[in-house]
Amino acid sequence: MDAACDRHWQSCCAGFSTASGERVKPDKKQRSIVQSLPVAEVLEFVLEQVFERACLDRLVLESFYIQQQIQQEISKNETKTSSLSPSTKRNIGKLLSRMDWCRLIQFVKRNSGCDPDFLNLVQTRMACLRPGDFSDLNKLAYAQSVWL
Repeated sequence: MDAACDRHWQSCCAGFSTASGERVKPDKKQRSIVQSLPVAEVLEFVLEQVFERACLDRLVLESFYIQQQIQQEISKNETKTSSLSPSTKRNIGKLLSRMDWCRLIQFVKRNSGCDPDFLNLVQTRMACLRPGDFSDLNKLAYAQSVWL
């Protein structure tokens, strides 16, 4: 991690764009729902948050490599159809969207079977995103260019 990235990492818990500045604390039922979810489904929530926050911060292209890594991790942990009702899925999504970035990652680490090292990697890469920095796109395994 370079010095600028390290400084940004330190301020990461101030949050990537979130809907509110309030501290969000999941209740017991919300924690148990996330604990019961398969890894792939939890990672889908993380992917959704990466995309939404990248959109808010105008870092969609810069975050493409991170999104691809999360997709690959989801495919390693593929599961059958979602076990959540649409309303529960929406409520968990809203809960996660109200958390600051560091709180969200900590919550997922503590309450799911996701690989903590992988989540640390996602957190670090998100903290290091800079507008106009497409260096991660050179690491893409399958794409030579990005079309959106």
